[in-house]
Amino acid sequence: MITPNATQKIYVNEHGEGTVTCPNCEKSKRVNFVKFKSAREPLKVKCICGSLFKIIVELRNYYRKSTQLPGNYTTPGSNKSGSIIVEDVSLSGIGFRTRLKHNLQIGEVIDLRFELDNSVRSEIVKRAVVKRLHDQFVGAEFCDLRAFDTELGYYLMPG
Repeated sequence: MITPNATQKIYVNEHGEGTVTCPNCEKSKRVNFVKFKSAREPLKVKCICGSLFKIIVELRNYYRKSTQLPGNYTTPGSNKSGSIIVEDVSLSGIGFRTRLKHNLQIGEVIDLRFELDNSVRSEIVKRAVVKRLHDQFVGAEFCDLRAFDTELGYYLMPG
């Protein structure tokens, strides 16, 4: 049963479709969410029964875990480097904040090194491409998505 006042998280498939279920009447409807992919705030939904509720559309292909992990980045072939705090990580990418102002550019390749806060303090070394920049925050996508990282995969398992 869905809690009436709770905000539902809707996971979408590769076609941008997800199922919304009314917390009041429990009717479900398949919806295409492609046009809402840039929505950052919860969406307000009104069911045919008149019930109003909120949903969050989750378009990510991989679970993203919030973290506060120390690490560093370097740019191959240049002298760009710096200390970072990894704020979130998934199997496909990473979000981090540089400790100092940086001069990274979208599309730039970076090498990342950070330590997980698991029991064995696993060191993760990844190459990534910068995809988003906002002040000192950097969003990057890992380069080799075909190579499964066992340590990172285990770390990201819910529970």
